[in-house]
Amino acid sequence: MNHSNSILHLAKQSPTNPQELALALEATQLAVDYYTHHSGNFQILSQEKKDIKISLDIEIEQLVINFLKARSPFPILGEETAQDFLTTNPDYHTLPFLWVLDPIDGTYNFSRNLFPHAFSLALLKDGNPILGVIYDFNSKSTLWGAVGFGSFRGMTPIAVSSCELSQAVLCTGFPNGFSEEELAAWYKEVNQFKKVRMFGSATYSTMLVAEGKADCYLERSINIWDVAAGLALILASGGEVKISKALGAKKSPFQLNVRAGAKSLNLIHQTSP
Repeated sequence: MNHSNSILHLAKQSPTNPQELALALEATQLAVDYYTHHSGNFQILSQEKKDIKISLDIEIEQLVINFLKARSPFPILGEETAQDFLTTNPDYHTLPFLWVLDPIDGTYNFSRNLFPHAFSLALLKDGNPILGVIYDFNSKSTLWGAVGFGSFRGMTPIAVSSCELSQAVLCTGFPNGFSEEELAAWYKEVNQFKKVRMFGSATYSTMLVAEGKADCYLERSINIWDVAAGLALILASGGEVKISKALGAKKSPFQLNVRAGAKSLNLIHQTSP
């Protein structure tokens, strides 16, 4: 039995949606294979404001959507097709089950030949992440897991850390479009931590928290596809997660305020975000 088959065999022992967990792992391998063969040949399609779109994102997303549609009845929300999805699923957060896909999180990093960037796929149940798979293109490894089962880097179990807030490493992103007042509040919050790290990929940041290499992830107005898989892994690794809808006239319906990390930090009982 090779390494991939060993992971699939273990995944099928999960008490939480074992068939979907195995399917997510298979879809991830399909995406990684495509990336491996085509990552050197892509086009930049647009660069609007802070965003960038490349052909490889769209190609991988469509490949995975087609794969999942042929094998699962659950709807699929992908970053590149999100607006089309919203027209037919305006209350997507109420769906009993929902696949959430980001073909390459950290696209700008990838376009500049920087790391990190990662593939992520999650399954939500009643709006809550229950399983996730992340492929880290930097280490060329798969992190996966399900709530109630556990999480793994390959075949090795992983777990969140345990430390006090003053000793914790925070992963976050710099908040674009914030007012001076909002930036001041953000600075006050992140200044509680021992160290702050920004990687340009929320998927990668939540992955680090899930395996205890960082202790906490905080972000305001982050898109659901950027964090869904990582939040599932944090929960599966023994951490805790608080999610709320990002409010405001300019906010996308896909944007969330998120805090997640080690239970020792008591994050979910804090009021902001």
